[in-house]
Amino acid sequence: MTMGIVLGDYVFILLALFGLTALSEIMGTTFFIIKYLSAIYLIWLGIKLLKAKASMIEIQNSVESSKSSNFIAGLLITLGNPKAILFYVGFFPLSLMYQTYQILMY
Repeated sequence: MTMGIVLGDYVFILLALFGLTALSEIMGTTFFIIKYLSAIYLIWLGIKLLKAKASMIEIQNSVESSKSSNFIAGLLITLGNPKAILFYVGFFPLSLMYQTYQILMY
């Protein structure tokens, strides 16, 4: 399951990086709006996490399944999570702007 989750995250990372690069070239100021809205979303997630109270859950024994079904389950769970793409879209503009600044410096 872990490998499926990681592959799903890689898919989102690639989509976010290439999509944001294209978006920044095409839309200019709209990119900055998306950047700040994404930053607000990340701040909201952080505040929500800090305010959350810990809760106890009971873990049940899992049923044995094949490696391929675990891989596919992890991949589909990750690709079906819209918060993952929002996280990467909010996280990578900072990196893109820093890299652009570094390239311009040299």
